[in-house]
Amino acid sequence: MCIIIYSPKGEISESALGESLRNNPDGWGFAVACGSKLYVRKGMHAKHFRKEWKKAQETFPGKPVVFHARITTHGKTNIQNCHPFPVGDDWTMAHNGMIEGLGDKTQSD
Repeated sequence: MCIIIYSPKGEISESALGESLRNNPDGWGFAVACGSKLYVRKGMHAKHFRKEWKKAQETFPGKPVVFHARITTHGKTNIQNCHPFPVGDDWTMAHNGMIEGLGDKTQSD
């Protein structure tokens, strides 16, 4: 099952992030809330996560963040299936399990 971590102050321990990425190696993503805008980053490899995470922490300290580490159970293992998914301009969505009934494009877990 995927791992989703939410922190209202943008603080997630290095051990939680590291363990999440090791146990769920099929992609990652995070979103930082910056007022009415969102800073969303996604990737496939832990080494890319570290660079993006550091940049976000320096640029947006103390801002709410949601982090997602994926393990593939449905759909392809690719960046398009990494969460969180932007929904409009001011919110994102991450989930565990399948969301059915959305047509052929919902092969992501």
